Parts: sequence; structure tokens; C-alpha cells
Amino acid sequence: MKLFTVRALSFRASGAIEAWCRARKLSSCSVAEFCAGLRELATTSDVVGWNEGMNSLELTGLGDPVPQSVAQELGDALDRFEEMIQSAREISASQMFGDEDRGEAVRFFTATCRSAMVDSRLPKIFAGSSVDGFWGESVSDQLLSEWNKANRTMVSQE
Repeated sequence: MKLFTVRALSFRASGAIEAWCRARKLSSCSVAEFCAGLRELATTSDVVGWNEGMNSLELTGLGDPVPQSVAQELGDALDRFEEMIQSAREISASQMFGDEDRGEAVRFFTATCRSAMVDSRLPKIFAGSSVDGFWGESVSDQLLSEWNKANRTMVSQE
């Protein structure tokens, strides 16, 4: 049985955010760091340490204010952006210290895609097996390359 792990959902959510930012021509170091952090979950062997690192970023996705430079550039789209990054971050944050709820993680992923105006259907390359567990194992370099390629093809309807 194929399932989508928290690692895969977070990785794909980074692609949704990046597609939305490309469509709006938004370029920001804090957004790039946030998306890179979401992608790093795919390969980390220390999920708790990864979470602490995400919490220390300028843009955390945990309800902290968006950096002023980003907020100014976003203008009227700020609320959508905040919803998008918070949903993306909650894919993993909601699962860190509670019961593992794949449905909740998928709902946050779907909300991220809806805010980013991208298709929420996941390509098969992101599916794991039932033995991968809820979080999934660290992905191989080959699979990481395939995930990156799939993310680069995402397009926002913004």
C-alpha cells in the first residue's frame, strides 16, 4: 500500500510555495530559507533537531510576523502567504509532539496547495510504502533528485 509520508508532504509543500512565489516574482532570502528547511526534512536523521532549526529561522510558519521586507512586497497577498506558510509548516509541526494523524498532515498539505493555487495531487514519485512509517525514512540522493525535478514542474494559477 502506497502512502504519503510527512517528509514527502513537506517537501512537496515547499514546491507549492516556490511556484506561488515564482508566479508573483517574489524573491526573498527568508522565504528561500524556509522552503529549503522544508526540503531538508526529507534527508535529516534528526527530526527533533530539524524542527528546532526551523523554529530558529526568520520565517518560521508558526504564526510569527512575516519579515517586513516580505510583507511590503506581498501587499494584499500577505494573508494568503501567511496561510500558505503556516499550513506548510503545520504538516510536520502538528505531528511533532501529538498523535500521528496522516489525515491532518494531508489536510495541511491540501490547504498549502489551495493557498498556493497549485494542484494538490501528488505524483507517484512521492508515495512511500506502508513500511516507511508515518514520517518516512530519509530519502536517497536519487529519490531526492527526482523529488526536486517534480517540484520544479509545479505551476501556480496565481
